[in-house]
Amino acid sequence: MSNNANVYTTQAKVIHGAFIAVMIVVSLMTPYWVFGLVPFFTSPDMEVLERSTDATILPEGYALTWASAEEEAQAIDDFNWCRNCHSLKEGEKHRTGPNLYQILGQPYANQPQFYYSAPFKALRDEGAIWTYEALDAFIKNPGAEVPGTRMRYPPAIFENMQNDDARARAMKYMLINTQ
Repeated sequence: MSNNANVYTTQAKVIHGAFIAVMIVVSLMTPYWVFGLVPFFTSPDMEVLERSTDATILPEGYALTWASAEEEAQAIDDFNWCRNCHSLKEGEKHRTGPNLYQILGQPYANQPQFYYSAPFKALRDEGAIWTYEALDAFIKNPGAEVPGTRMRYPPAIFENMQNDDARARAMKYMLINTQ
């Protein structure tokens, strides 16, 4: 009887050890699988391309001022979810997403020391430049604009980014706060 107990104990230890190892791997990789966070074994991009000097990156007549205090308050609210993943000020560290300081006119995947996905690197290599229209389309539907991007968010949370006015306010907030 004691031999069977020892065998069961040994088998239980192996099973429990394997279960714990699997749970550790799953817990370490879940943020990457769900949110597109960068796994430990990748290295950041160091190359920075020259910024575009094209003056047409903003739509004609676009004003970088608030029409009212209410518009500004609504824009802050619209941008709050973006703030969880992106920083805006020059020199601030990247978060889950890259720092967005003066992104318009920049080539895609052009922030140093950020871990960009392969689709963004390919677009950068093709010469893609962030324009107002490109950013608007990307925020509205990241997966459709850049298939394979790591920018993922559940539509239920970012439902307001499907609303053209809310998206425009969030983008305006970003642009005003990154001048």
